[in-house]
Amino acid sequence: MKKIVILISIVSCLLFSSCLNVDDIQVVGVERFDIKSMSKLELGIEVKNDSKRKIKIKSAGLELHQGDKHILSLIVNQEVLVPRMSQSVIDIPIHLKLRQPILSMLIVSDLDKYKSSLSVSGEVRVKVGVMTKKFTLKEMPVSQFIDTFGIDLKL
Repeated sequence: MKKIVILISIVSCLLFSSCLNVDDIQVVGVERFDIKSMSKLELGIEVKNDSKRKIKIKSAGLELHQGDKHILSLIVNQEVLVPRMSQSVIDIPIHLKLRQPILSMLIVSDLDKYKSSLSVSGEVRVKVGVMTKKFTLKEMPVSQFIDTFGIDLKL
């Protein structure tokens, strides 16, 4: 019986040691935007992590839609590490898939004109400690996405 209690205690410690307060993580801003090729980008994002845990972004993906048309996909396949108790610029390699190339170029040329008809959806898999969590973004209007995440579109 004592062994079972010890085993349950150890498992509980492992599970609850990976708890993370989302308020401890803050995206300060985009520092760099490099175009490596037609399908590869790299973002340098300044991130502040006040938690006592390092965070691993295992994978991420965002889809841009206009109605039922998939316009483009942004995919992160490489693991990205956010160090604990730090504020640093994290390089994030992004793979770009253009599903509607001509429409993509029109949208990029005048986002203000098109953003009311666009929506974003996606998911991010994050590992903290021994736990992996999947965050899903249901279809959200681009204007709301920009406001929610404090994105400044002025270059």
